Amino acid sequence: MSEDQESKLITLIRTKDQLWLNDIAKCVVDQNIERLDKLVSSENTDFTALTAGLDDDDDGVEDEFTKLRARPCPGRAARGVVALARSVLEPRERKHLLIKALSIFEDNGIACAPDLAPGVLPEEGHSSHKRDLAGLVLNALHDIDSPAAGFADLLVRFLMGEFPELSGKPVQMPVLLEVRNASDQNDSNRAGLETGLGALLRLERLRGGPPGLYADPRAMTFTQCDQKFTDALEEAWRISGLSGTGACVVWALFDGDDILDRVGGGSMGASFAVGLDDLAPRTWTGRIPRLKKLDPMCAVTGRLDGQKILPVKGYESKLRVAANNRWRVVVPKSSESEIKNVMDHISNISALDVDYAENVMQAIKHVRKIVNKKLLSSVLVIVLVLAGFVVGIGAMNAVRKRQIYEQKLRTKSAELANFAWDERQSSPRLAALAALAGYRMDPSVNSARALRMVSEEYPAVVGTMDAHESGVTEVTHVGNFIISSDSDGTVSLWTDEMKLSSSLELGAEVLSLDGSVDGTLAVATVNNYIVFLGVSDEGELTERVRERRENFTALSRLSGIVSITIAPDGSEVRFLDENGLVACCDPYGNLLDYTDIKSLLGKSESGKSIRITASSLFMGGYLPDDTCGGDCILLGTDEGGAYLYDFDSGSTRFLFDIITRPQGEEIRALACDDSVIAIGTVHGVRVWDQTTGEMTDLPLPSENSVVHDVIMSWSGQIVVLVGGVSSTTTALYFATDQRAAATQTIASTAVGAASNFEGIVVGTSDGRLVILSGEEEDRNVMVRTVATTAMAVTAEGEIVQTFGSPMDIQGVRIIGLDDTKKEGYTVVQELKGPDSWVTASEGWYVNSMDVRGDLIAVSGLTPRQDSGSIVVWDRRVGEVVATFTLGTKAGSDNPPIVTQVKFLGESGLIAGYDFSSGDLFIFALKGQNPDDQNGLIARRHLGGGLGGMAYCEANGMLYALTWPEGEDLGVNHEVLAIDAASGLTRWTLPVGGAARIAVNPLTGDIAVPDGATLTIYSGEDHSILRQGELPAPAQRVAWSPDGSMLAAAEAGGGLDIVDAGTLAQTVPTIWVGEGLDFSDFMWRPDSRTLIVGTISEDYKGTRQGGDTYVVRADATNWTNRMCAIAGSSLSEAEWEEYVGDVLPYEELCPA
Repeated sequence: MSEDQESKLITLIRTKDQLWLNDIAKCVVDQNIERLDKLVSSENTDFTALTAGLDDDDDGVEDEFTKLRARPCPGRAARGVVALARSVLEPRERKHLLIKALSIFEDNGIACAPDLAPGVLPEEGHSSHKRDLAGLVLNALHDIDSPAAGFADLLVRFLMGEFPELSGKPVQMPVLLEVRNASDQNDSNRAGLETGLGALLRLERLRGGPPGLYADPRAMTFTQCDQKFTDALEEAWRISGLSGTGACVVWALFDGDDILDRVGGGSMGASFAVGLDDLAPRTWTGRIPRLKKLDPMCAVTGRLDGQKILPVKGYESKLRVAANNRWRVVVPKSSESEIKNVMDHISNISALDVDYAENVMQAIKHVRKIVNKKLLSSVLVIVLVLAGFVVGIGAMNAVRKRQIYEQKLRTKSAELANFAWDERQSSPRLAALAALAGYRMDPSVNSARALRMVSEEYPAVVGTMDAHESGVTEVTHVGNFIISSDSDGTVSLWTDEMKLSSSLELGAEVLSLDGSVDGTLAVATVNNYIVFLGVSDEGELTERVRERRENFTALSRLSGIVSITIAPDGSEVRFLDENGLVACCDPYGNLLDYTDIKSLLGKSESGKSIRITASSLFMGGYLPDDTCGGDCILLGTDEGGAYLYDFDSGSTRFLFDIITRPQGEEIRALACDDSVIAIGTVHGVRVWDQTTGEMTDLPLPSENSVVHDVIMSWSGQIVVLVGGVSSTTTALYFATDQRAAATQTIASTAVGAASNFEGIVVGTSDGRLVILSGEEEDRNVMVRTVATTAMAVTAEGEIVQTFGSPMDIQGVRIIGLDDTKKEGYTVVQELKGPDSWVTASEGWYVNSMDVRGDLIAVSGLTPRQDSGSIVVWDRRVGEVVATFTLGTKAGSDNPPIVTQVKFLGESGLIAGYDFSSGDLFIFALKGQNPDDQNGLIARRHLGGGLGGMAYCEANGMLYALTWPEGEDLGVNHEVLAIDAASGLTRWTLPVGGAARIAVNPLTGDIAVPDGATLTIYSGEDHSILRQGELPAPAQRVAWSPDGSMLAAAEAGGGLDIVDAGTLAQTVPTIWVGEGLDFSDFMWRPDSRTLIVGTISEDYKGTRQGGDTYVVRADATNWTNRMCAIAGSSLSEAEWEEYVGDVLPYEELCPA
């Protein structure tokens, strides 16, 4: 290496100033990737000097503390630094870059002693606005298994200006090194070739940071260490009092202002052990001053074997340096004779003071010989002013206690989130409550993710009741009530609000339970009894009749009960046996008559009598030539035949056969709504379409699944109770029109239809009732209006829509929400389009809209569709005040349409983007600008496409997300910040492949989604403020008017609301429009409600405008959602077990 190169390296990386490293850090802090690119380009002389000669040997100087690799370290380390810097600035390449950096530092031999103890997270409070981004990078870093991860962690923090603060005073002590000329290793030629070196070891304990002992990246990033040095470092850390405490310590070695960039060997192990002892806590309260402190003129040399100090080499050169510096030296006791021989060769021996130590504790005593006069002199002062310090100390203690407490909350919250993940399938109640408790402690992205995870595990669960002390045996409906029973003999009646109405004790386990559609009667079998239960309109249960089976007259002729059904009007109870005999009783158990259905069924092909094995009420439907008057039942047989019996006419009708094998297949359960019939057999469940006769199969867990029951609701939901021969039973819930796979799976013991067949209810072994439904209108939806091709919201919260057919818009209308109207809104005003454009049957196409005060602007095409258009109305006069047309770009394949339109504040200007040319047009409005005339005043080319455009009145900036020609799906998209007053571009921001933006109306900060990654950039200097993961990939985002929330649209109609500061999801995902994608959405001025436009498909699959919804963002919350799944709060004993004492007990789910 030339002298010039060596000199440049010394200036750049081998002094305490670390000029090059600090330049890189400034790029990261400023989020200036352009400057970073320049600093690390091949044209940059500094970077060229750093990376020169990566394949060259070193300069021939070697020391005891280094076994150098064949390649020198500066260039490799520099490339590692650059990779870490880019991992911060380029999130899409983050993992690849981090792996690259870790590999470099690991290969370069950066000496670290990572600790396995949990680390202390960076303290919150007055932190940098980049803390969230730092957390993302560090989390990704520690997901990679590498011994260099801790060092890289600290280097990332330094590069981002977030390096941990110093905790206490640093430790500085002299150390002795031996340097040998690598060109001559002949021991016989020692004279003058071996030289000693005295250096300074600095140890600092940091407040936070990864636990362990690490090279200080502020000074030692370009240092190489051999394995012996690393082993000595690890041993010193292992035996120190800091190991396992979560402490973070960094080390550095200096020769004056220079940095030692190559160290190795094990002789500094004893020095590290002594220094670490001075940093270690000595009481439970931490470090306290000692009466004697380290002698700054005393060096220690020796290898470590646990607490023992062992001999090393090079004593003569080291002792000469010590004598020259008038240092005392502590050496291994076992080297005493060798040391005495060496001392005979040292001329200034009188300046040398040597002590001997067998172990670390003896070395500490020898080094710690300076009386701490400051401590002694301070004692009296402390006593005198102690009272004055009490308040201050108390305040500091209070702050520290609060910080410790908040950290405990964060730690426990993370534990509960992990617990919720582990328990989500086996124990939904505990999973939901653990996730909710964790979110209450720390409403972070991680705890919100746990809530969503549990919610998605149980998408169909809309309510849970802690209903019984023992396992639920039966559950069904009685009119508007749900009725359930348990193994202890309790029967309970529940309202549709899931509140207990009344209960009865029947004395033994309930084996079956059936209710009437009219809600007046239920019948239960209890051991050997038949019990008739009355139900009042108020929901009071009474026991009407209890009959022992053998004494019950109605059953005297029956061979065994297959089913109990109750007439829809509650007038009759029918007991059916397998031979087709029906005993009909009144609601009090009095026998009315018998009906023989068997003869109507005929015989099988083999001549054997057919047995009835299942029955169910027929709910009516679309059977061809249906003659059922309303009192019919479905019958299933042992050979797979399905029949319809009409009690009014006494006739039977054959429906279909389940033929999966020659001998037929026994039907075990039947259920229906008004369009299909579900049939449970030994081998599965099939669904028969009443109109077409088509048969489909429902998927079950395995071929060995045994079907115990099948239930349907009015709206087509199906629940199947299955279980293996020896396994527990499970409810498989299929939402309406969902037949390919179960929507929900829940371990359960009973299934039934909920109130009046609306929804499904399942019972569990721990006594809970779980309500399943996926078809009810989302409670978040306030109002639904007609489709629109574009929309906007006024300052008063009114909704502006287009009216007319999609390609022939007639004008716009303003609607206001009105609770007194059935529709929930009234049309406040209609504004017709330009007279020359609109006829009774024709109009023009509109696809974008904006509102400013009384002005409304829309953009799209002209009626002839040969150019783009902007039309502006003034509500005060109720007419069009401006019309602008934009000619298409010659030769462009893009249609001549203005896809975006924005008012530019109070300037009287309006901006439109022409899709065909890629140009931004600025128009002036007559009466709204100094020139008092309509017309084009500016035009500039933006690029090949526009993903989003937003104006921020707070800073007068127009933001546009654009991309070059031909790169719609490329990765060269960028955001332009254009000063609306001057038209000048203030800055540009590369955003990769992102295609949407949202702007904080109060600050101008920009939200850019890229898949599920959301990055918030400063509106002032486009630096990254924070970054996080959204619950799902976002198609669009919108910022609330008060700046507190961000809404993100998922594919399929999901709306996620996240906190703009923490990016944590604040409420469960809002589903709008039955799985429709959104055409657009925006917040209303109250920052609580949103307007959502949807996209529907016709029967041909053609996409078109769907309904427009007004949605409440605060109609539900995580507490309601988790409590719907859990059904009850944690008990005090459960709280103590899972939550502990970090928070006092509270009922998470109040009754």
